Amino acid sequence: MKRRQFLEATLSRVLLLCLGLAGGACLGQDAAELEVDHNVRATFTTPHTKWATPYALGKTRVLFFLRGHDIEPREVIELQQRFDFESQMVFWTRIIDSTQEHWHGDERGIQRMARLLTQKWDAFVFLSPTASSVRDVTPDMLPVEQQYALVKAVTEGTGLVVIGSDDKRVLKEKNNLKELPALLSDVDGAAAFTIMRGRGVRLPKRPAIEYRTGWEVDYDQWAMWVGKAILWAAGKEPKLNLRLQVKSKDLARTMLPAAAATLQWQGATPGLVADVKLRRDDGTVAVRTRQTLTQPEGTLDQDIPLVRAGPYHLDVVARDGGRVAGFGSVRFDVTSQRKVQAITLDQDWAEAGQQLSGKVQLAGEGSASQRLVISLLDRRGRKIVRQMVKADVPVVRGSPDPARKTTDRSPESGRPAVGGFGEVGRPAPNAGEQAFHFDVQPWFPMLLEVRATLTDGDD
Repeated sequence: MKRRQFLEATLSRVLLLCLGLAGGACLGQDAAELEVDHNVRATFTTPHTKWATPYALGKTRVLFFLRGHDIEPREVIELQQRFDFESQMVFWTRIIDSTQEHWHGDERGIQRMARLLTQKWDAFVFLSPTASSVRDVTPDMLPVEQQYALVKAVTEGTGLVVIGSDDKRVLKEKNNLKELPALLSDVDGAAAFTIMRGRGVRLPKRPAIEYRTGWEVDYDQWAMWVGKAILWAAGKEPKLNLRLQVKSKDLARTMLPAAAATLQWQGATPGLVADVKLRRDDGTVAVRTRQTLTQPEGTLDQDIPLVRAGPYHLDVVARDGGRVAGFGSVRFDVTSQRKVQAITLDQDWAEAGQQLSGKVQLAGEGSASQRLVISLLDRRGRKIVRQMVKADVPVVRGSPDPARKTTDRSPESGRPAVGGFGEVGRPAPNAGEQAFHFDVQPWFPMLLEVRATLTDGDD
């Protein structure tokens, strides 16, 4: 009997020991999986501008708090592609098949957050989603102890950036800077604050950027604004004060070539060079130049050649020995009275052997030197076939047939702004119409884009 009791007791101790080891292994595995879930390393790159990488002032350590849903964590990866950030993320998430939300990992997630908050960070960023139907991510969502650790670090010098939300306990109106710092002067909707020895910035939510050819240009600008806010809040703004000032937000095409903007700088070191590029809103780089800033401070006019009408971004990145010392961007429009107003199709489909037909509506007064090029493109943007006609067509007044499908077009090319068919458009008061038709060949791809481009002479 005693022997049996001894064996049972021994087996119980062994079982408890095994369970303890298994529990420890499970805990370790869970922590490792939690780190994998919050991974900020990604080998897949998207189109982007390296605004400040590698950066003259070195890496900036940033701790992001955001939702872990959909593509929102990708926002941090996108910022790392553009800036010299060393980042970590903490996710607010919803439990699957429920309405309950918590910090990802629950207790282990909070333990991980507590460990991260003991480290030295240059900035904390709270990034709220663009969707209005979900909860914003704010500092007061942290457990009390973690809130204290974060606010204490901010008052001692760590930056705080709140995007798409607010925290009036920390970003107090009385500490709102009446004049924005130079680095933030072109950041739409920015508000800057002092927080004892720290700095804070409040930004609006990221604007909704619909997919279109060149969407990355708008995203680049938003990412640049966020990067500027983080660098300023972290106290790591560029030593080189660089600014682009446009001559006019609307630049008439008839005045080109001409100076579109002035580059102003202060604090340049010997050998510093500025790479300047002019980008259309479809992402095409129209002009690249490299300029040497020979003086510690000065100005340079930024001339642009004769380019097609439409929105443009003028980007500048100044480097000192390969590292970025300053950067900036400015937007303006090249305007033309003569433009493609819209394209209307008699029907938005056709079978092989039939015809694809419609009309191009033109606005403004034409000239004998102008030509209208109507092209069919495949989904990769390759031209399949095209027609060229004179663009000095007589003015036709009235409205298009509402039964026809109509696409809204950009002024310079008649290309769909987003893609697909939009609402029926109406021509400008002085709109001419040019009819077109294409014989649909058996070898045509299934999906086609109709593009109308207005040219002048050899342009």
